[in-house]
Amino acid sequence: MKTMQLRNETVLAHYSKNFDQLCKQLERKANGWHNAEDIVQEAYYRALKHFDSLCEVKGSFDAWFPAILGNCLRSHLAIERLKGACIVNDEAQMEVPVDGVQEDVLSTAQIRCLVTSKVGVIRDVLLLYFFEGHTAGEISKLVPLTTNAVRQTVFRFKQEVREASQ
Repeated sequence: MKTMQLRNETVLAHYSKNFDQLCKQLERKANGWHNAEDIVQEAYYRALKHFDSLCEVKGSFDAWFPAILGNCLRSHLAIERLKGACIVNDEAQMEVPVDGVQEDVLSTAQIRCLVTSKVGVIRDVLLLYFFEGHTAGEISKLVPLTTNAVRQTVFRFKQEVREASQ
């Protein structure tokens, strides 16, 4: 009971003190205030959920929370990248526009199938970019390609996906 109370007090105090500042910091990276709010709220939810894994020997909550926030931002950006490639999650309900014409959209499973049909470094680049949320710069350090080559690979794949969805 005391650990639950400590958890709630710690997270609430951090939330009250830092929420607006964190949203302002993420606003540009998250493409808007509303997305930034969603990311920060998701980070606090994860902090509450996994508070037991915080070990005071490793550091304080203030030192632990930025890692959670960074993971939430990466997850959000990965989802945005998938949406940018005309993809929706398999579980998502697709809405039919007023005129009755449904947009051509590929599911995440179909995209994963397209990615895994690629060979070698190209497959690795696409998996890291779309499904793990790495940036082109991060990927170029992991594979034997330049940052521009990674961007070009991603761009060509997005073109391929758009053509496949039509």
